[in-house]
Amino acid sequence: MVFVTLISIIFGTIYGIFAGSLSIIGLFVATIFFWEKLAINRL
Repeated sequence: MVFVTLISIIFGTIYGIFAGSLSIIGLFVATIFFWEKLAINRL
């Protein structure tokens, strides 16, 4: 039972880091697209 809990904690941590990095990358890309669209509209 302890072994299963340990595995779930490890997988949960890996998934959390993965999801966090994905959201940060998504936010970064969205910001770049937003600023590019803003620059194109100004031109």
